[in-house]
Amino acid sequence: MDELVSAANELSEFVEPLWREWKEQNPSLQGGESLSFGMCRFTSAFAGPILNRQFGLRLKPFAGFTNFHPADPGWDKRHGKPASTFKGQDGVGGMLGTDGLWHEHYWLSDGITIVDLTAEQFGWEPVIVAAGEDPRYLANWKPSAVTSHMRDVTLRAKGWQELWLERRNPPAPPRL
Repeated sequence: MDELVSAANELSEFVEPLWREWKEQNPSLQGGESLSFGMCRFTSAFAGPILNRQFGLRLKPFAGFTNFHPADPGWDKRHGKPASTFKGQDGVGGMLGTDGLWHEHYWLSDGITIVDLTAEQFGWEPVIVAAGEDPRYLANWKPSAVTSHMRDVTLRAKGWQELWLERRNPPAPPRL
């Protein structure tokens, strides 16, 4: 577990400047008190394949949303609570922040372990590696809907993965 925590922290440090660059190029993503604000989907798409390869895991993205219509085809009725009035919110799902409210969120899990590199946007430590039943997380979105939502960030995530691999394994200098 310590090795996974260390690797997750290393990935978080690597991706922070990429978040900053992405946000500079996309001013609509500005906001929030944390640099990780709004970057959970990109970061999950980036980190999952790397951690899976490195540790032989089967982490995949999970998502929870708070403001959705119960008829939305992505809503997972088995886990969602759309009629909730938890602190006045219309839905419970995603991540429970330190402010006591639920926030829309993406994270990685294999059912046994949760890995989240963007938890600081909700007041928690920057990187969380926790048991799969951590009560701060509630996935209420169907896996097929999560996969669909991840498609538009896949290309960016693959570019970040390539940068990660280049920096970890720089090409050998040419022979003279």
